[in-house]
Amino acid sequence: MPEFNAKEMPPLAARLAARQPDPLVDGIADLVRRSEHREYGRAPMTMAEVAAPFSQREHDQLIESVDNVATDWVNQLKHIRKNSETLEQLVLERLSKLKSDLTQLFMLGSAVVSEAKRGEEVNSKLTAEINKLAEEHPAREL
Repeated sequence: MPEFNAKEMPPLAARLAARQPDPLVDGIADLVRRSEHREYGRAPMTMAEVAAPFSQREHDQLIESVDNVATDWVNQLKHIRKNSETLEQLVLERLSKLKSDLTQLFMLGSAVVSEAKRGEEVNSKLTAEINKLAEEHPAREL
């Protein structure tokens, strides 16, 4: 049997050659030993034991359960859709009212500005007429 040179081997192989304990290697070896013991200790399972089918009753119950879940989800989605449509209608109504109110405010603001300008023009004309009358008819001293 050839001799092993620990310097030429990787660290794990060197430890194994020198019989130094390595917790990782010992843990793996222990797992392998336990799994081999379990597999050899029990009889092989038959196909019926591995994949026993469920009964027709269980099949029907599963199908019914899936149908119930699907029906619940669809009903929830219908309810959500109805709520969304109602909210959409409310939003559209409120936006329409808001646009109408903004238009009325714009028109009212325009009327206020026009009236203010007209008022200023009237005041200017009255001031000019008063000044003209004052010049034509000077105040008499008493």
